[in-house]
Amino acid sequence: MNKDKFNYYRLTKIERFLFESVDLNESMIGLKSRLTKELFLINSKNKKAYQLINNDNYLMMSENCFDYSKIEQKCYEEKIEKSFNIHSKRVNYDFYCVIGFRNGKSLWRWDFYPDGVYLADEDGFGVKPNNEIKLYGIISDEGNVLIPFQPFDMNESEIFTLLTGEKDE
Repeated sequence: MNKDKFNYYRLTKIERFLFESVDLNESMIGLKSRLTKELFLINSKNKKAYQLINNDNYLMMSENCFDYSKIEQKCYEEKIEKSFNIHSKRVNYDFYCVIGFRNGKSLWRWDFYPDGVYLADEDGFGVKPNNEIKLYGIISDEGNVLIPFQPFDMNESEIFTLLTGEKDE
């Protein structure tokens, strides 16, 4: 039994109470840990589970799943401090499905960097002069990143249509 099938049975039969379940359409389910940010994509049709975020809050994706030149440009535009590591795959904020699966593809969003107000204390000290940075990518029903995560300046329906050629319903 391969790792994806083993994880499917482990998560859906034994450990299911440790996860919140979200229906993503087309026999796809998102399982989010109740204890950590660990996240699995479940393909019920193929009986496979793909780990997207591990127990240490890191994305389980290769370097080619991110368009670092566009991310670096957006960080420069938003005046993100130079010490911020754009190559870190640590999920400090949110990562989730935005548009459920259609024809085996889904739009996912990673809240890569918060807006400047988020970084301030209760007195407003520490506000940064930047907007939040959200990265979008297309993930397949086999857990593969089809279109690398990158920033966009349009709404999520337009992003999905642009990247897949399919209209958001």
